[in-house]
Amino acid sequence: MKRILFLIIVVGLVASFSQAQIAYKQGDLVISGMLGLGGVAGLYGEAGMPPISASVDYGYNENISIGALVGIATSEESYFWGGKWKYTYTIIGARGQYHYDFLKNSNIDTYGGIMIGYNIVSSSWEGPGVGAGSSGSYLLYGGFIGGRYYFTPNLAGQLELGYGMGYLTLGIAYKL
Repeated sequence: MKRILFLIIVVGLVASFSQAQIAYKQGDLVISGMLGLGGVAGLYGEAGMPPISASVDYGYNENISIGALVGIATSEESYFWGGKWKYTYTIIGARGQYHYDFLKNSNIDTYGGIMIGYNIVSSSWEGPGVGAGSSGSYLLYGGFIGGRYYFTPNLAGQLELGYGMGYLTLGIAYKL
């Protein structure tokens, strides 16, 4: 039984890797869910919830895609007398990417890009004294390089390095 299950898995993987496909093309619509490692731009104190984001990218032409990103993260700044500030970061941005087939592999989509948007920050005080809070926003911009490895024609693992949502983001992408 174990051999049959192993054989089914191997055959399925080989079939998914051997399908001819182009990793990126004009008209593609890709939705991604990502988890950031490293700080959000403008992070105060110690990281709390890591950056979580979702993006959508549309293949505008044979090399350029445009899209949007939404993400959230938290952090805390503690003080020795007790109490702490809690911060929540909500990022909304537009992205542009240039796709280039560096590796000459039909399963891999490599790209570089820029993001511009807003980082909406809210804070609250927890501790001695009167509770307080504040909020504000500022322009956020960043650059990144990344890649997607397509396990199947529609499902990929994604990795990005850059500045914005996190220094390193890992995720899953789905091509519609």
